[in-house]
Amino acid sequence: MSKWDDFKNHVSKATKKAAVKTKDFADVATLKLKLKGMQIKLCEEYENLGKLYYSFEVDKEENQLLINDKIEEITSIKVEISALTAEIDEAKEKSKAKKEAEKTENEETTTVYEAEPQPPQEADTVEEAEETDKDSDK
Repeated sequence: MSKWDDFKNHVSKATKKAAVKTKDFADVATLKLKLKGMQIKLCEEYENLGKLYYSFEVDKEENQLLINDKIEEITSIKVEISALTAEIDEAKEKSKAKKEAEKTENEETTTVYEAEPQPPQEADTVEEAEETDKDSDK
């Protein structure tokens, strides 16, 4: 195989790897966006719970059922947040594992090109020729 074919193959592999890495990054970013949305929803539900509890304590409104519903909803959101966090961690670990595998693969398949041997150069002056002879005698 020629050097040009090797070059094309390396570029093709690099392009595929970049596409996979971009997809992995996009997947993690999507999960993080969902997580942030769930965290915002949790804050809103805490606020709603606080309002209900305040009206229960101050205004003596009978809304214990609503308070219990909010508590259940908050618990549900917390479970979803835990699941999303675990999914993000798992995606990051997969990405790390892929990166390590690629690193190992690259180390194993790295092609080393040796320079073509150059013909010996003739000395331009008598002094250079004498120095070359002395160096080769050592």
